[in-house]
Amino acid sequence: MATSTGSSGNDTLTGTSNADSISGLGGDDSLYGAGGNDTIYGGDGNDYLFGGSGSDSLYGDAGNDTLQGGTGNDLINGGTGINTADFSDAGGAETVNLTTGRATGGAGADGSDTLANIQNVIGSGYNDSITGDTGDNALYGGIGNDTIYAGGGGNDSLYGGAGNDRLYGSTGNDLLQGGAGSDSIVGGGGNDTADFSDSATGITLTLNNGAGTAYGDGTDTLSGIENVIGGTGNDNITGDSLSNWISGDLYGNDSLYGGLGDDTLVDGFGNDVIQGGTGMDYLDISNSTVGVSVNLTTEMAYGMGTDTMSGMDGVIGSSHDDTLIGFDGQGLVGSGDVYTNVLYGAGGNDQIYGLGGADSLYGGDGADTIYGGSGNDSMYGDAGNDVLYADSGNNQVYGGDGNDTLYGGTGADTLSGGAGDDVLYGQGAGASLDGGDGNDTLYGAPNEVLTGGAGSDVFYAAVGDTINGGLGDQDTLNLAGNYHFVAVPGNPLLENVVDSLGNVVGHVDFAPGDVQSGVVSFTDSSGNTTSTITFSNIEKIVPCFTPGTLIATRDGLVAVEALVPGDEILTRDHGYRPLCWIGRQTIAAARLAAEPALQPILIRARALGPDAPARDMMVSRQHRMLIQDIRAELLFGEAEVLVRAAHLVGQPGIEAVVLDEVTYVHLLFAAHEVILADGAWSESFQPGDRTLAGFDDAQRHELYAIFPELALPAATESYAAARLTLKAHEARVLLRDRRPEPRRAARAMPSSILLDNPRALPLPPIARPLGEGSLTAVA
Repeated sequence: MATSTGSSGNDTLTGTSNADSISGLGGDDSLYGAGGNDTIYGGDGNDYLFGGSGSDSLYGDAGNDTLQGGTGNDLINGGTGINTADFSDAGGAETVNLTTGRATGGAGADGSDTLANIQNVIGSGYNDSITGDTGDNALYGGIGNDTIYAGGGGNDSLYGGAGNDRLYGSTGNDLLQGGAGSDSIVGGGGNDTADFSDSATGITLTLNNGAGTAYGDGTDTLSGIENVIGGTGNDNITGDSLSNWISGDLYGNDSLYGGLGDDTLVDGFGNDVIQGGTGMDYLDISNSTVGVSVNLTTEMAYGMGTDTMSGMDGVIGSSHDDTLIGFDGQGLVGSGDVYTNVLYGAGGNDQIYGLGGADSLYGGDGADTIYGGSGNDSMYGDAGNDVLYADSGNNQVYGGDGNDTLYGGTGADTLSGGAGDDVLYGQGAGASLDGGDGNDTLYGAPNEVLTGGAGSDVFYAAVGDTINGGLGDQDTLNLAGNYHFVAVPGNPLLENVVDSLGNVVGHVDFAPGDVQSGVVSFTDSSGNTTSTITFSNIEKIVPCFTPGTLIATRDGLVAVEALVPGDEILTRDHGYRPLCWIGRQTIAAARLAAEPALQPILIRARALGPDAPARDMMVSRQHRMLIQDIRAELLFGEAEVLVRAAHLVGQPGIEAVVLDEVTYVHLLFAAHEVILADGAWSESFQPGDRTLAGFDDAQRHELYAIFPELALPAATESYAAARLTLKAHEARVLLRDRRPEPRRAARAMPSSILLDNPRALPLPPIARPLGEGSLTAVA
């Protein structure tokens, strides 16, 4: 016995006239046995095995293989994969039965074959009988008057080929294609499709309870058929009372009629006439290679041609940029329908308009824009960065994946952002807004419920709202309008709400033991509560300086917590400038333990230079200090730069500390300023920091946790930085090998700026030893 062995590539091996052993190994091989009783192994890959003459044994092994026994009594074993037994070379009609695993007939020399692991069959050029099994089979009759049975189940494909064939489906969802000739097509159980797509002409067919006669290349008799695919010409196809799926194929000027039942009519290229009839009927444009405009109100579609339609209730879009427009109310006048719009955008960046009625609108993939119109609509952005607009009615609006923007209407809507960084706008009382995953921004209208979900969320509240930050990292609550929070001395659980003129218009009551929950109450001129906002799981502001920090003012040194709006503060660039606003927040031990990034940075006396600072001071991690260094001008073109306290850690005398409790105070001017604090020049707060594109996640999270009340409309754009701010790697370059003056004992600030002022305090020591305990405010 001769032995031939292939390689891992695509081999062609041919045996001898004697018994051979042939192994293809890897690759897509072509293996020919020639004469003799051969044994052929395909190996891996999609192989072609031909036994030739003799009683051969063919093993396809792995892959999707085609096995052709030739003459003789052959064993045909496909192995794993989707395998095909090919009898196209038979000298006569074959009887092939995958259920029994036998193939007989042909000419006298063709023999009787044994079949195993075969899913598909190709018949001969004669009148074959082919029967499938319980799997999903593809059975091809070829030329001749063939009889093909789907077998005991599975979703099968039966192809008669040329000739007058008889095709019988089974209990599965089968596809039956008679081919040229006058064929008999019986669908059987399941949802079956008669396929005329190989016809060179169009077909004319009217179904009646699944039966009918199709006129095209031949005259075919149909029964048990629910779905139809037309020919390449101009088709005229009418459905019945069943739920039909009817396609005119891709080309031709087709006329498709759904009839009774819930039908789907597939549009193709050409000028088509499409009528849904009664029932919930869909126009399917998913085969289009271009964007299509469909208007169910005007009953026209443009893109693949100019189509006219009637009685259509829904649209299934293409993978391109479609415009889908529904109709008002239920059905159209005279249509007999009682259904509303169901519009699916599918792929592409679609524009979808529901108009009136209770619509169901789906964007699908792509960046879609969806308009609900009046009525109680259900709107789904699905994947992509979508924009969804609700109108009147109580709507369900879901953003889905992507960074979506959702606009509520005038009703009690439910807005759900889903995954991604979403923006949600409420409008109607009683609405519910849920950001979902991601860093979301929620704008409430009066008397709404806002939930952040996961991520660091920002809430813009209105009166009567209930706010829940959810599982976010750093959630921010901003009151609508130009409001600020101001601490009430002696009551750590109470803050006043102050408007832009300094008037107290309400207060915030924090829940005992939980500074992330509480109630914002708005009051009238008599102090009566007029409205409230309830919040929970909100991480509130933590401004920049710690209490006790002495600020240089026109009146002398004043402890930062004793400052009030209107105090004139010494600035490096503009002399004395009035303080516009001051805020304060205390961070308790539990939160500091959970969020160590909120712990302060200790800058010891003279760590930044001579008398800078004059004594030990503390600031938040993201607070920026002024650094004067000749190397800054050489490296960055600026003699003075701002460096974040966190980036100074590791320099002599600068370290991160751990406290049981800390209070931060924030100062806001009309512009970003550099001010003198404890003898060191450092920044005032710059609202624009919250939106600077260069911020990393850690910086943004701290700002969201520290400054939620700084919702100053248009302020962030006008607050230019007073100095260049160094990034972390720039700060490392500047500070490398920097040698400040040797540190001496801390001393008082120069007496020349200590003026007669009852609020100008002496320089007090730090309240408790640094590195542990609580830093408390100076009263």
